[in-house]
Amino acid sequence: KALNKHKTLAEVYAYYLKQRVKYFNDPLYFANVSDFIARWGNKELTSKILSNVLESNSKDVNALLLVAYKAEQNKDVFLAKRIYEKIVKLKPKEAQSYRDLALIYQETGYYQEALDIYVNIQNNKYSQVNFSGSRKHIENEMKRLILLHKNKLNLKGVPTKYLNIKKIAGDARIVFDWNDRDAEFELQFVNPQKKFFTWSHTKSENISRLQKERA
Repeated sequence: KALNKHKTLAEVYAYYLKQRVKYFNDPLYFANVSDFIARWGNKELTSKILSNVLESNSKDVNALLLVAYKAEQNKDVFLAKRIYEKIVKLKPKEAQSYRDLALIYQETGYYQEALDIYVNIQNNKYSQVNFSGSRKHIENEMKRLILLHKNKLNLKGVPTKYLNIKKIAGDARIVFDWNDRDAEFELQFVNPQKKFFTWSHTKSENISRLQKERA
């Protein structure tokens, strides 16, 4: 409401500089203000405001993931890349850290770096990490990477079964990301055959999945 009272971007930004002192430790504040600034079409300022979270919550992985997701939404993939690289250092024993980094490497054109992560996972180079809960997804992502960019990759160390991929099963893929690993929710959707499905991510319905994600 306070920001809406101002009519120019310069006025909005000037007020933001005063207001942010009160909310400096609240990552949601910066995410919301960056969304507000995005309406003006100024991508540089949008990213600059979002980046404030990196100062105030530099070791809070939930906050960093929030910024990474917002950065991807804003097509600022190199900011997202920087954050995912930081998260791997903060959470080197979480499987999702490596998966997120491999995916953003693909988004930013770092195909070999993405493949190196997948190969290390396949060859158990990250011995301290449990990938059992995400191995199927990781294998599909690795297949897709090789299928699309094979001529740009050094395939040394890639298991033979991935070298002659012609296509990947499945017509579509739906991806959901959440920044709090302990979040509980249900996703409800209807497939093309009009069948209703509920996918549960709660301790009461799917405790084993949550435990694997936290491994």
